[in-house]
Amino acid sequence: MNQIGMQMPGGKHRRGAGVDVYTALLFVAVVCLLAACGFVYVQGSKVGPSGSPFKLHGDGQIQLKTN
Repeated sequence: MNQIGMQMPGGKHRRGAGVDVYTALLFVAVVCLLAACGFVYVQGSKVGPSGSPFKLHGDGQIQLKTN
């Protein structure tokens, strides 16, 4: 039947969803973003007032830690 161009029902097997290049790139991007957030948090805690990366310095009151 296939020799004359007719297709049998269910003749093609469908592949399930799997990991492809785009999924791997998305995973790498998420890992890099998490690492960048961690880096910014650590550096912000070094320069933030009283060691908090989320507090803001007042105008003219910037104090940096000396190590």
